[in-house]
Parts: sequence; C-alpha cells; structure tokens
Amino acid sequence: MKIKEILLAALLICLSVNASALTYPSDCKNKTLERAAKKNGCSIQEGKGHKLVFKNDNKITEIPNSVKSNNTCRAIIKVLNEQCGG
Repeated sequence: MKIKEILLAALLICLSVNASALTYPSDCKNKTLERAAKKNGCSIQEGKGHKLVFKNDNKITEIPNSVKSNNTCRAIIKVLNEQCGG
C-alpha cells in the first residue's frame, strides 16, 4: 500500500510541474512570459524594445515589448520552458 501512495504522489508532482509549462499560442503575452522568466534562477533585465532573459549570468532569450503569436513567441516559450521551468 505504501508504494501505491508514493507512486501517486510522484504522479501528482509530475502533473503539477507540467501544468505550469507555457503553451503556444495561448501564452504569447508579455506579462505571462515575463512571469515565467523570473522563475527557477532566471531573471529579466530591461532592454530597448525588449526584455533580456538571463540564467546564470548568460542571456538565454529576449522577450519583445510587443509579443505576437508567431514562431518567435514559439521559440521564446520553448527556451523558457526548458531553462526557467515555464
């Protein structure tokens, strides 16, 4: 019985982690991307016309001030999900 409880807890943790992942195109909004860029060791810095996203002092992506639902947003979401945990 104890093993079933542990497996169920592990499954719930995995589901909750995946539930917070950004999805395209619904999360192509500045505030949503910026919130995700401030998690798990990631940070943002103001740029001209965009926000720079850093992890461990390395720039990993940029978030434009005007986000559109296109391949650029898709790429940003991919990086944020991989590096910042969405």
